[in-house]
Amino acid sequence: MKKYFSILIASIFCVFFAVSCDTQTDIEAGGTAVQDMAGNWDVQVDLAAADGEVLEEDIYGFTLYTYNTADNVSNTMWIDDRGKFWAFKFKTDVNLSKKTFQTSDYVPYDAAETGNAKIVNGKVMLGAATNLHGMPNDSIAFLITFDDDEDPDTYYLIHGQRYTGFSE
Repeated sequence: MKKYFSILIASIFCVFFAVSCDTQTDIEAGGTAVQDMAGNWDVQVDLAAADGEVLEEDIYGFTLYTYNTADNVSNTMWIDDRGKFWAFKFKTDVNLSKKTFQTSDYVPYDAAETGNAKIVNGKVMLGAATNLHGMPNDSIAFLITFDDDEDPDTYYLIHGQRYTGFSE
């Protein structure tokens, strides 16, 4: 009896093992419309002039997030600091073929509309950075200004590279 029970258990195990390896579909998951420009970015903030000239380096560092909108269109993406720098989160216009982004004018940077922000000369550069291990990595850079800053003519250069999951 014990022998038959062992054979039954082994047979059931083999059937489940064989069925679990069977692929049900050839459909691949795919990505989003702005997947080349979306991601987590380890960035630093420099104080800058309107033309991009750095006035004071490395005044702050944080993780920036860029991601697709619910519409999943190729001409708009979210840019979000998750409350780490200026507590901004807003949609920005995208030119996917050039990997550039900017706002046409000041836009509310939070849901409470406490202030407005403007992005100038935003760009994602694929493979343009090098991580600490010498491997190519994507980078991001843009100028941003806020109308509720002490000096509304102050610009911040936010730049960095895509988060790799390793300590950089």
